[in-house]
Amino acid sequence: MFQVKNDAKHSNSPQLNLFHPMDPCSLGILGSPANVRIIVIRIVFALGAKIPSLTLVDYDASTTKKGCSSLARMESTCTTEGGYTTYDFWVSGLSPKVLVPVENEPGA
Repeated sequence: MFQVKNDAKHSNSPQLNLFHPMDPCSLGILGSPANVRIIVIRIVFALGAKIPSLTLVDYDASTTKKGCSSLARMESTCTTEGGYTTYDFWVSGLSPKVLVPVENEPGA
């Protein structure tokens, strides 16, 4: 699941509230998986940010200190029988260091 934002107000600091609307259970994407843990990857592309970055959101660190660190995962549980694990990524700016296709191909 992903969102793309092209507004300079979105910086290289992850805005956790943008991940909440991408909840697969409330969207009806996940029903009741039978004893299977589902992996959900959610990405917010903040393309208007001036500082390029790629951050794996750490929800534990963000609740205890400002900002988000670059390593960790969040586990959530659906209201159904099964559950899911999310890996949330915040991608900011446009840079060949973050989004490799931005760079020209060799010999082009």
